[in-house]
Amino acid sequence: MVVQRAEGLEGSLGELRRTGEKLGQRLVPGVDAFEACVGKMFEVIDAAKTTPQPSDETTLSALVEPLMQEMEIVSEMKDGVGSNDLLEAHVVTLGDAVLAFGWVTEFDDPVTYISGIVETTGKSSASLKAKSERGDTVHAEFADAVMTILEEILLLVKTNYPKGLAFK
Repeated sequence: MVVQRAEGLEGSLGELRRTGEKLGQRLVPGVDAFEACVGKMFEVIDAAKTTPQPSDETTLSALVEPLMQEMEIVSEMKDGVGSNDLLEAHVVTLGDAVLAFGWVTEFDDPVTYISGIVETTGKSSASLKAKSERGDTVHAEFADAVMTILEEILLLVKTNYPKGLAFK
């Protein structure tokens, strides 16, 4: 139980799901995979508690592989949208944000790593907020949900894992 599984995360994930569904079925697989990343991140955190610090990259890769597979689904969606696609900004924002889950492989300074992702994702989410200024607020709601999730993950890592995962 890591800080009650980052208390606000469930509500933010619900908001992401609600706005993703409202935006259309093409976005749902990316939202599903992003949400799965949160669960896989907690599985990695829990597994680390009972696992000695990996001595090589192969051992670490095996531990984080299920998380990386979910991250890849979101990344592939990002690569698959056209520049004039209506959902492009949403997929780019998710694709930028999903990189934050890579903190589990950062042992020196995961806080700085995630902070960089928050900054990058903030730029892509700004275009979603601009769309909301011209009409439907669901774009800003989606962007806000993504950013809130990232901020909650950053707080979780700052508070509990400033030097990386806590291995046995």
